[in-house]
Amino acid sequence: MKRLFAALPLAAACLAAPVAAQDRNPDFAARAAALYAEQPDFERCRPGRLRPEITTTLTARVNEVRALHGLAPVTYDPGTENTAVAAAMVFAANGSLSHYPGSWWRCFTEDAATGARLSNIFGGLASQRLIFVSMDEMVTGWMTDVRHMNPGSIGHRRWLLDPFLATISFGRVAGILPDGRRTDGAAMRIIGSNRVVPEPIEGGFIAYPFGDYPARFWDPSALLSFAVLVDLRDKTASEQVDYRNAQVSVRRRGGEVLEVSRITFDNNAYGLPNSLQFAAEGLQPGVSYDVAIRNVRVQGQSRDFAYTFRITP
Repeated sequence: MKRLFAALPLAAACLAAPVAAQDRNPDFAARAAALYAEQPDFERCRPGRLRPEITTTLTARVNEVRALHGLAPVTYDPGTENTAVAAAMVFAANGSLSHYPGSWWRCFTEDAATGARLSNIFGGLASQRLIFVSMDEMVTGWMTDVRHMNPGSIGHRRWLLDPFLATISFGRVAGILPDGRRTDGAAMRIIGSNRVVPEPIEGGFIAYPFGDYPARFWDPSALLSFAVLVDLRDKTASEQVDYRNAQVSVRRRGGEVLEVSRITFDNNAYGLPNSLQFAAEGLQPGVSYDVAIRNVRVQGQSRDFAYTFRITP
């Protein structure tokens, strides 16, 4: 577990939507208020209370994404929600984002520190022109990781697509600060609920995108990714995957081979502890692509993998 936590800062922090040159979201306050059964109070460090359908929708959206990859659904854990909510309160109150907020941060609590450390997080910006991000857009942002604080990392995605993940919880605090700035902070707790993978997944790997993949969970600038599930019972067994000599190709069905670049890999414990990520130039929606990943060493044995994907409406 020590190693897992040490890896986390590179895995799970996503910036809020940037400031617009012109206000493209004049109804921010109304959209933020609609999230709550009880409104946040920034002066008193009270995070408010989200409407029940918010967390229900979030869980459904996470499970929709997981189903695309053949992964078992997660359940919502109200027992850890307080830590996610406390972290969201700290991010929103300070207009800052960190997995390790300092004790001097406004509204800081030990629950907030725990939630920040064990969650995919979002926010980090307070502005009079902040753009409101819907719950669907937040999940998509975590999946695509195009606005990650550490460019080239896909840590959010890896946590969401962890086959061993059993539960999540969530907190979000959004509204207008006393000085008139808009603010938004969120935390989805995704660490600490490991389970045995209930059944094998197709091909024994997790690829993004995979099969017919809805465009709402994709971004043209997103990295593609691939990971091998070695053992359904032992998460650490998936460390025994070596991509040093792997060869990656992406071919348009019946057509040309695309240029593949930005190939990186690691065995860090961000969800499943192996990951290969890469870019493919010129991907188009509605087109089928064949991906081949050859010469992957899995527990000392060379293996080849192949799959297809198509971005659909």
